[in-house]
Amino acid sequence: MAEAILFVGLGSIGQRHLKNLHLLYSQQHGQQQELPLFIVLRQSAAQRPKKEEMDHVPIINVQSMDEAFSYHPSIAFICTPTQLHVDQAIPAAQHQCHLFIEKPLSNTFDHVEELYHLVKKHNLITMVGCVLRFHPVIKKVEELLHQHTIGNVYHFAIEVGQYLPNWIPTKDYRESYRTKAEAGGVVLELIHEIDYARFLFGEYEVIAGLTGKQSSLDIQVEDTAKMVCRMKSGVLGTISLDFLQQPFHRSVKIVGSQGTIIADLNKGEVTIERPTGAPEIIQLPSVQDRNAMYVEELRHFLDCVKRKQQTIIPIEEGIQSLAAALQVKQIGAMQNSRESSPGGGESHEGDHGCCGHCQEEVHTKEEWYAKEENEHKEDKEGSEQGCCGGGRCRN
Repeated sequence: MAEAILFVGLGSIGQRHLKNLHLLYSQQHGQQQELPLFIVLRQSAAQRPKKEEMDHVPIINVQSMDEAFSYHPSIAFICTPTQLHVDQAIPAAQHQCHLFIEKPLSNTFDHVEELYHLVKKHNLITMVGCVLRFHPVIKKVEELLHQHTIGNVYHFAIEVGQYLPNWIPTKDYRESYRTKAEAGGVVLELIHEIDYARFLFGEYEVIAGLTGKQSSLDIQVEDTAKMVCRMKSGVLGTISLDFLQQPFHRSVKIVGSQGTIIADLNKGEVTIERPTGAPEIIQLPSVQDRNAMYVEELRHFLDCVKRKQQTIIPIEEGIQSLAAALQVKQIGAMQNSRESSPGGGESHEGDHGCCGHCQEEVHTKEEWYAKEENEHKEDKEGSEQGCCGGGRCRN
């Protein structure tokens, strides 16, 4: 039997990954080798024929996880709404499928520990779909920072804004999971920025922020978030996210001891300003092919599965970015609740202005995460892996 790859969910991002996978396998193997079976589990599978084509890609529909596992898939793509990710990844991990999970990893820490244990137990290759790490502009910025182009980094400002109704013009934005209280909101949906800040500047030491619904959009969640952070490296930063900005804007500005980097992800332009002389402008025309970074993302994942090496965005990275995002959401929600409560904001927080619940939750998860990482390192001591792949480690 040919190799089988399972897709749980086949919305817009699932379809993109499916078509790109088919393209990659076709380019690699052509007609010389049988292509994988693409097994698809979705809510409407019962109303679909067993076999069909999706944009000329042959797929096999299944109606349950049990039926999907009868094909013995080696890889599972979890492309459903955020709140379903972990509960659907767990049975795939139990069946020893390598996992590609769309960002964010989840909307809570519920059952994340169980999934983490399964991944470690079966030595699974994992990847969380924070695709901006493969964006040509972000890659160029990382290269410039690695070369110390602007000296020591002092602070950064990351911004992204996109008008939500324009995301998928053919669909009513109000029907999207992004607008629902269960797992929507700008902080989780635009977690890309929270993730690539870690990629460029290291782990967060402190992160806080304010969130709010600033517009008249018919949504149940925050449409704006303003964050301030300090990284463990000492670098300070701000991150601004919104569902409102027209036209779409995505950028990062980095100030260093020997100059400034201003990068526009949409234009594919990186500007280096130095104390003297004209600015240096680097054009990256490759950003015009937006799908290219998704193809590169999948190529990296498949190569890691083949080589049995961990990806650059394993589950550990997903946990760290999720922890930061949830902390911001929790602090923002408490602040909003305090402002709207009777008595002008007097509440149970006491002199510290915060009950600490948000950080207690994150710290609890970090404790088990750190404990498991230490145990994993001890178990693997002397082996070829030699590292869990967490944080910014690339060994």
